[in-house]
Amino acid sequence: MNSKILIISVFISNIAFGAVITIPTNFANATVKTTNTLLQKSVKALCDNGLEESVAHAKVRATFGENLHSSEQMMHNTLHIISELDEKDIIAFIAQNSLRAKATDLASYDTIVALLQHKSYKLLTPSVLQKAHKLSQENTKIKNARMIS
Repeated sequence: MNSKILIISVFISNIAFGAVITIPTNFANATVKTTNTLLQKSVKALCDNGLEESVAHAKVRATFGENLHSSEQMMHNTLHIISELDEKDIIAFIAQNSLRAKATDLASYDTIVALLQHKSYKLLTPSVLQKAHKLSQENTKIKNARMIS
């Protein structure tokens, strides 16, 4: 009788704890995959301009520095807050900065303004600058949350 209870309790605990353990693993893999899309799109943009893939990959990684994993989320946040930009604009800006070996921090107000000016080559309106300031604050929160974890 005791062995049946032991077997049943082990079986139930495997079912209960097995489901809990697999969720974080799948979530971690999903995060890595989305991060790689921004990296790969930036590398592809550089390769389309004639760089070798290994050199382009190294340049893009150097451009993001420690912010590589949070940059994907910051890019989506940028697209959500500033409607004047699209993904192609951000990828082109990242590729250009990578060629020049300049850091790209999407949490920096200066970087966001440079991105907006790269897109339009016009004077920015106060409302767009206000959006850029809000975006900078939101992306800084994302960046800081990523550094803590």
